[in-house]
Amino acid sequence: MKKITYILLISLLSTSLVLAQDKAKTPIDLLKKIHKYASKKEYDKLKPYLYQGVVTNGPTKEITGKTMAEIIIKGMKEGNMGSDFSFNADALQTIIDKHGDRLIPIPEKLRSRLFGENSSTFSQFKDLKQIADNTPNDVYIFEYGGVRMLMAKMNKGFRLVFWEGLKYFGKKENGNSTEPSKGGGK
Repeated sequence: MKKITYILLISLLSTSLVLAQDKAKTPIDLLKKIHKYASKKEYDKLKPYLYQGVVTNGPTKEITGKTMAEIIIKGMKEGNMGSDFSFNADALQTIIDKHGDRLIPIPEKLRSRLFGENSSTFSQFKDLKQIADNTPNDVYIFEYGGVRMLMAKMNKGFRLVFWEGLKYFGKKENGNSTEPSKGGGK
């Protein structure tokens, strides 16, 4: 009987360790995990790192009723969604390598605009709004070179809520990189 108890205890501990490893502890860790799985087209492995909120008030019928995770993964697979939700592995790697310091807690003014009472953008997600209202330092943004990202710490790990502009970041136009210089951008 003791042997079975020990086996069960070891199984439970190893399962909880595996689950703990699935969490992205920082915003940059989140982006690294997303890059790893998206580059390999292992979309099912991305789900723990993507926000699962259902869009109830979307800008188009195509988005309304889907989870943010479904929309982001569709953008990764199809890659032709304009700037919203599109994916570019090289651009994401550049952001990880060179611009991680631009991942910051959401400023009050932007938080009010995105999660305020009169906003229909992200305030439609009650759990996300609660985090923004009660623990604003758990909501991070990246805004640089036309790329915008929103991430939130949920259940002790960060999740990607939204991104846009990634498809065009760092692309060359007329032989010149569109990636902003160190001094430019927001």
